Amino acid sequence: MGCLCSSKLTLQGKAVKRTMSFPSTIDQSDFSGCNSASIRSFHYEYKLQPSSVGSGLLGEIKLCTHKVSLKTYAVKVISKSNLTPDELKKKTIESQVKMMQSIDHPTILKIYDFFEDFSNFYLIMDYINGGDLFTKMEQYGRFSEKTASKIMKQLLLALSHLHSKNIVHRDVKCENLLVEERSGQFAVKLIDFDTIAKLAEGKKLEGIQGTVYYMAPEVVSGFYNEKCDIWSAGIVLYSLITQNFPFGGSNDDDIMRNIQTREVNLDILKESKASKELLAFIGKLLNKAQDSRPSARQALEHPWILKHNKVGKIKKTVKIHYDHFWGYLKHALKMWAIKNIVHPREIVDWHLVFVDFDKNADGVISREELSAAVENEEWLDKIIELADWNGNGVLEYYEFLSIFVQGNTLLKYSDEIIQELDKDNSGQVSLRSLVSYLEYSLEGVFARDNIVEQFHSLNLANSEILDLLND
Repeated sequence: MGCLCSSKLTLQGKAVKRTMSFPSTIDQSDFSGCNSASIRSFHYEYKLQPSSVGSGLLGEIKLCTHKVSLKTYAVKVISKSNLTPDELKKKTIESQVKMMQSIDHPTILKIYDFFEDFSNFYLIMDYINGGDLFTKMEQYGRFSEKTASKIMKQLLLALSHLHSKNIVHRDVKCENLLVEERSGQFAVKLIDFDTIAKLAEGKKLEGIQGTVYYMAPEVVSGFYNEKCDIWSAGIVLYSLITQNFPFGGSNDDDIMRNIQTREVNLDILKESKASKELLAFIGKLLNKAQDSRPSARQALEHPWILKHNKVGKIKKTVKIHYDHFWGYLKHALKMWAIKNIVHPREIVDWHLVFVDFDKNADGVISREELSAAVENEEWLDKIIELADWNGNGVLEYYEFLSIFVQGNTLLKYSDEIIQELDKDNSGQVSLRSLVSYLEYSLEGVFARDNIVEQFHSLNLANSEILDLLND
C-alpha cells in the first residue's frame, strides 16, 4: 500500500489491541436483542460465500445471500478462538452488537442481524462495495478542501450520533470509512465496531485501543472520553489534505511517544495553500487538551464545514398522488426498491442532500429541516404524510429517498424488481400479496383505514408495477 506518513511508513495503520477489558464501560445487561443459536441458524437463513472481501480487528468480512429475499449482505465472521476467555465470559461481542443495533443513521454501517453457533459469531451488515477511503486516497492522491469537507461532515455526523448515545468508536481511521462514489461525489459510512465502548456519565475509558497513527494523546496515556474520536477525525482530515500522517516513527512506541510530545506540523498544509479556516479547524480537532477539543456537534458548525456544505433549494417538482391508497403504495414500493434492489452508488447525490438537511445530526429529517430547503411550501405536509411510513412525524433515510429518487433510476433495475415480486413468473402480482410483502419487508403498517380491502381481488400486471415506480 502507498506511503502516507512523512517518516516513510506505509499507510496501513498498525492496530493495537491490549488485553485489558473495560467492564465498567460496557453494558452487560440481558442481551435480548441478539438471537440464540438454538432458535435460529445463520447457515439456514443465509448462503455464505467462501472468499473474504475484507477483515476487521476480530474477524473476516465475507458476503452472504439471504435465502428468501436474495439480497446480498456483508457478514463479519468472528471466530470464538480469536477472543480471550474474559471476552467470552463477559459477552463482549453480544454487548457491542446490542449497542450497534440501536443505531440507525445513514452515515453509519447498519447491523441487521446477529447469529451465534458453537464456533463463530455472525454480524449481518450492509454491503458497500465502493472500497474504503484509504483506497480512494491511493487512487486520487490529495483531496480538495471542498471534497474533504463533505467527507468530514459525514464522519462528524456519524460521531455526533454515536456520542449522543454515549458510544465511543475508538478506531476512527480512513480504512474504517466505506465509500460509494458517483461523479466525484462520495457517500461515506463509518464501519468496524470491534472497539466500541459505552461511556458511563462522569467516567473515563481506560486502556489503549485503536490504530497507532490515529490515536489521541490521552489514549496513549490510558484515560479518555469520546473526544478521542474527534482527534482521530482530525488525523483523517490531515491525511485527506496532505496524504501524510502528522506523527510517524520507527515502531509503535516511537509513534505514540511522538503523539504525546510533539506538536502538529502545519507547514505541509501551508505549503499546499490550505485556507485559514482549514488550518484553524485542524488546530481545533488536534488540540492535545481533550477538553478543549470541540464536540462532533460543535465541529459541524465550524466555518470551514459550513463554507463547503451550503444547503441549496430543491427545485425538482415532486409529483404528489392525492389518492391515499395508491400514493402510499407508490412510495412504499419505491422505498422497498431503493432499500433492497437499487445499488447505493445510484443514490449518492440524494444521500448527500439528506446529510446536508440533517442539521441536528439525529439521522432523520424533520418538517422544519425540510421546509428550509424545499421551494414549494405547499408540498411539505403531503410529502410527510405520504412518505412517513411509520407515522412518527419525520422522514427517515429511505422514506426521504422514496420522495426524491427519480423513477428512471429505479427502472434501471426493473428486471430485478419484477424477479423479486413475481416469484411464479405469472406476469402479474396479487395486490393483497404485494401489500403484505411490503409490510413485512419494511416493517410497517401499509393499509391505513384498511383501504386495501376494497381491492382484495385485484391483480397488478408487471407493467403496472413498473408504472407505479416511474415518475
